[in-house]
Amino acid sequence: MKLIHAFATGAWCVRIGAFVLACGLASTLVSCERPIEKEFKKAEAEAAAQNWRTAVSLFEDIVRTEPSSPAALRSAREAARIASLEIKDVSRAVPMYRHLVLYSPDPAEALAAQKQLVDIIFAQIQDYPRAIEEISRLLQVETDPDARVAYRVKLARSYYHMNNFLQANAELKELLRGLRDPKDDFEIKELQANIWLADKKYQEAATVLRELLEKHREQAIRENVPMTLAVALEEQKDFKGAIAILESVKAAHPVPEYVELRLKRLRERSLNQPGARGFRK
Repeated sequence: MKLIHAFATGAWCVRIGAFVLACGLASTLVSCERPIEKEFKKAEAEAAAQNWRTAVSLFEDIVRTEPSSPAALRSAREAARIASLEIKDVSRAVPMYRHLVLYSPDPAEALAAQKQLVDIIFAQIQDYPRAIEEISRLLQVETDPDARVAYRVKLARSYYHMNNFLQANAELKELLRGLRDPKDDFEIKELQANIWLADKKYQEAATVLRELLEKHREQAIRENVPMTLAVALEEQKDFKGAIAILESVKAAHPVPEYVELRLKRLRERSLNQPGARGFRK
């Protein structure tokens, strides 16, 4: 009987010991939750309460503290979204999208983040040297033909805004050589004409603008191509040609009164040219 009692007592002690050990392990697991995870939950709570700026700051801290962690990846996604959509601070969104480009294991997510970077830096921040860098990176991985054309146009526009007309025109000429979709023809050639104008190469600009007016007449009139062509001709002192262009589109223009004002100015300039009124004593 003593032996049986001792065995039962020992078994009971083992069970109690196992229970205590299990409780201790569970307590340890709870208390040892990684600080980064605690911070992420805290940031999520701030976002749920719509304390947007506090949430973004917390997410940014996580990205800086453990950049290669899964929590940092989730934080970058949330911070980029909040900075872009909620607090409209794209300068804070940029490093978060950059983090997604560098660390996301999903190629589609990394590509989408790179496109967001381009759109922000080109269209919103308008930092054209950085835009050129980001577009160049994007073109290394973008395979969709239509998207590639659109981003090559942005690349040319970036050079144009930096007054690097030579490189801007080189990009457009390369685009036109491989152009497959006629719908892109107008945008590319209109930009090309504007580059020629900015570079004071008025004859080249006039040639492209006349082509647009012939091939895409309705769109050209809507986009004020005749007005731009008149400017190019006026700069060459071809007042007769400029007047003829505007008179030919006046009736089709959405605001004919505006065209008439331009015509009046051109006629006055034409009359004021040396020899226009004959010799006077």
